[in-house]
Amino acid sequence: ELEPLKGGETHVFKRKIERSKGGRNGRGASTFYINNQKTTAKEVQELVTKTYHIAVKNLCQFLPQDRVGNFSGFTPQELLVETEKSMNGNGQLYETHQKLIDMEHELKNSGSEVETIESKLKRLVADNERLEREKERMEEREEAERQLKLLNFKYLWLQFDACREAAKELKGAKDAAKEALRVQNETLQPLEEAHSLFVTQKQRYDARAKTLETNLKKAVKEQEKQYEKAEKHQDELDTTLSSLVSIETASRKTAQDIERAKEQLAKMEAAMEDLPSIESCDEAQKEASAEYSRLRGPFENAKRELVRAHGAIKDKNEEKNQKVHKLAKMNDEKTQRKQKVFATFRELQEISDWIDHNKAQFRRPVWGPIACEVTTKSNNAAASLEHHVPNATLKSFVVECKEDYDLLYSKIRREKNLPINVLIVPNGKLQDIDRKYSANKMRILKEEHGTSGYLDEAFTAPDAIIQALRNSAQVHNVLVGGTKTQAHIDSKGLLDFLGAPETEGQGLRGYCIFASKGQRSFRYTGTVSKYSKKLAMSQDELRGSRFLSPGVNPEHKKRLEDEIKSINAELLELERTHHELLSRKDDLEKQAQDAFARLRHAKETITEVAKKQKARERAQRKLRDLEKAAVSDSDDEKMKLVRAIQARMKASVTALEAHADQQRNIMKHTFSLAGVRINLDTSVAAIRRAEESLKEARKGHSEAQAELARVTKEFNDKKASMRQAKALAENEAPLEDAEGNALPLKAELEALAVSTLAETEAAMEDANAKVNGIDANPEVIRQYEERKMEIEIVKAQLSDLTESKDAKINGLQKLKGPWEESLDAAVAKVNILFSQYMQELGCAGEVKLTKGGDDERREGGDSSINENFKNWGIAIRVKFREGSKLQTLSARVQSGGERSVSTIMYLMALQSMMSSPFRCVDEINQGLDERNERLVFQRIVENSTQPPSPGDLTDHSGQYFLITPKMLPNMEGLDNEAMSIQCIINGPGGFDDPKDWNPNEIIRAGKRSSRDDNHEEEGSEEDENSGPSRMNEESSSKVPRKKKRRS
Repeated sequence: ELEPLKGGETHVFKRKIERSKGGRNGRGASTFYINNQKTTAKEVQELVTKTYHIAVKNLCQFLPQDRVGNFSGFTPQELLVETEKSMNGNGQLYETHQKLIDMEHELKNSGSEVETIESKLKRLVADNERLEREKERMEEREEAERQLKLLNFKYLWLQFDACREAAKELKGAKDAAKEALRVQNETLQPLEEAHSLFVTQKQRYDARAKTLETNLKKAVKEQEKQYEKAEKHQDELDTTLSSLVSIETASRKTAQDIERAKEQLAKMEAAMEDLPSIESCDEAQKEASAEYSRLRGPFENAKRELVRAHGAIKDKNEEKNQKVHKLAKMNDEKTQRKQKVFATFRELQEISDWIDHNKAQFRRPVWGPIACEVTTKSNNAAASLEHHVPNATLKSFVVECKEDYDLLYSKIRREKNLPINVLIVPNGKLQDIDRKYSANKMRILKEEHGTSGYLDEAFTAPDAIIQALRNSAQVHNVLVGGTKTQAHIDSKGLLDFLGAPETEGQGLRGYCIFASKGQRSFRYTGTVSKYSKKLAMSQDELRGSRFLSPGVNPEHKKRLEDEIKSINAELLELERTHHELLSRKDDLEKQAQDAFARLRHAKETITEVAKKQKARERAQRKLRDLEKAAVSDSDDEKMKLVRAIQARMKASVTALEAHADQQRNIMKHTFSLAGVRINLDTSVAAIRRAEESLKEARKGHSEAQAELARVTKEFNDKKASMRQAKALAENEAPLEDAEGNALPLKAELEALAVSTLAETEAAMEDANAKVNGIDANPEVIRQYEERKMEIEIVKAQLSDLTESKDAKINGLQKLKGPWEESLDAAVAKVNILFSQYMQELGCAGEVKLTKGGDDERREGGDSSINENFKNWGIAIRVKFREGSKLQTLSARVQSGGERSVSTIMYLMALQSMMSSPFRCVDEINQGLDERNERLVFQRIVENSTQPPSPGDLTDHSGQYFLITPKMLPNMEGLDNEAMSIQCIINGPGGFDDPKDWNPNEIIRAGKRSSRDDNHEEEGSEEDENSGPSRMNEESSSKVPRKKKRRS
């Protein structure tokens, strides 16, 4: 808020910054208000500059501490300009000075201006001739453009005509395809009917052939049977005849056969004694069968239980695989982190994709962005790293050689015009480092104060990324702690321990440490002032990590890992059960196999006993037959043999006749079957030929269908293209109006000497080449007319030029007089005050106005135009020691403290002549000794609090802001009612409510502390004499803050 000037209104300025509406750089969008009315930054700047005469960049009004050297390094000309700007309300000295410089420059150049205008006139005439030629070419180009436009319109209608003709051709092709398909349909139907008829005939022939084959097989079988009967009868006949011829021989042979039969029977009887009885074999078979039946049920149950166990193991494995896959996704934190980073910084996605697709162009690996390569060990570590490392570094890419740096920067920044930060880590290797703290101190920090280690130990990354973070963010010197660390910071002075020197002669040391308290985390940074050598601490509260934190909730991940462990345990139990069931099933299977083997052995034994018993019975029967034959009557035997021969002969003849009948049947069936098979082969051949014809016909039918579909699609597409071409032509180049009357464009298009697309394209290329051959300059005609008018004006100027020089000289002298008078008076006043202020310090000084035209006047130049206003300046000359001479203030001559004293005294001398409502200096007392600092402060207070004099530029003395991190005790002027002290205090030890600030309570606390130190009297005296100073010192030492200053 700016208080109103006399007769003016109060102005309240407000700036609203919305980070969410910012651009890529993240600076946010600003909205400005004046008296709650929305405005622009430009209007704010104009109001502040023109109405209040505030120039923030003017070092005479606003002097930062780091610009004191710049002020003393001003040349006399620069110092004059800054001084004039600060006195901008005094007759507008700065504007008048600049106008005098311009007028003098114009007068100096007026001697050659006639020649300049004459040459300008020649140049304009020559330029106008060139413009006239260009005008003619432009008219030619416009005609070519008109012709090209007409050709484009013609081309649209020709495209429509071409589409229409193509559609007509496709319509004919479509009709032909329909006719071809109809012919194919007519050809296909008879072939399918013939094929069906052939198949039916084949089926009938197949049935007839099967019947004949069956009858033939029966006849062959019956023939073989009759042949065997005939053979048997013949064999028996031969035997009977032989018996009849040699009955005596048979009798002797029978006796021999009886002996042999007895011997063979005896052997069989002996062998039968070694075999078990049938009853015992039956009993063994029943037992083995019962055992096998008993084992079969448990065996089948064991098999079913084994299948169920195998299914359970399979289900558990599938459940395990699903959870393992889910855990793998959770563990893929790099992919999740990439998604977060690319969502926040979208341009990094494009850069990363380009690098992935062009890896072969690089000599060594390219890493990054850094935020995607880092894996933090905890959420706190992620928040600490993200808070400590600048965004620009986290977005950086890392290369391992200069060639890759040049390639990446050239391709991304220059060719793709994308912002990119690139860091180089030679060969991608970690370098040896020196830790900030000794091993002993680090041990104490870990064991006693809960420090976990350095920040570069709280994450994992490739070596190149770690080295890049060490180089750019010093992560290897930053400490990471926890809740215990924060408690020791609050209660046990841990920060003092960190800043304390480790070796004798070593000064205070800066530090950076992270700690947490509950859900809140903080960063503490200690910086050693380069002036006071004291340690200043700042504290920041960390916000949650945006993209470096682990991508998965650790509790969810732990729960999933526990579930997998539980499934593994269940799998082990299931596999143990499966193994037991498998062993049980194998045992039952083995027992069943043993029982089955016994059963089979029993059956085989029974079979063998039965065979031997039958063989013994046959032997006994044979022996009985032989013995019976031996005792029979030979005559009776002979008669029996004769009758047997007769019967056998009759049976043999009957069998042979039946055999002949079956042979005739076989021949009959064979001939019939041969005929059927010939017909069947004929049908198969006919079917094959019909199938080939049918296949060919179906192929032709499919091709006809496909051709019809293709032609139909092309016809429809061409019709759509024709409609589109017509719509485009009617839209771009209509030939008729809404009532159907021809438009002039139709006649123009018909008049064109082209009738085909090829001719039109050639004509368009010629017209386009002609258009491109003449540079487009639509302004040439206007320039031609303006140039003609300018030539007339220049001719008039040339005649009037000489008449204006004297008037300009008179104007310069009139402007110079008041300006020089005001400037001389202002510099004289500043000189008096500056000399006075320097004498009060025991030094000497003067301010002198140097006029640049003095040298030229002595050389006999024209005094009317040789003032050389641009070289006028103000020289500050100072002397700090007896016996020395006054010397111009310079950074090469005076010390820093001397320059500071001279600068502030010069500003104090300007105080009453400044037009700005307030001024500001920053840490001007830094570098001053105690005496000069007190004198300077006294002068600032006196000049800033005195009422304005009658001759001052403004009706106020202006506000003066002195910003400093420290101040000497017992400074004079602190009790001035027109001065106020503002203590800026922040940090975790600050006040939650500003109303809690109680100076008296702080003073009483200081007194109590003094009494506790057994210095009651000294403490009481100090409390009475320097209470405010002690209050400020105590509050400054106890309250951590980002920035501590008093003004």
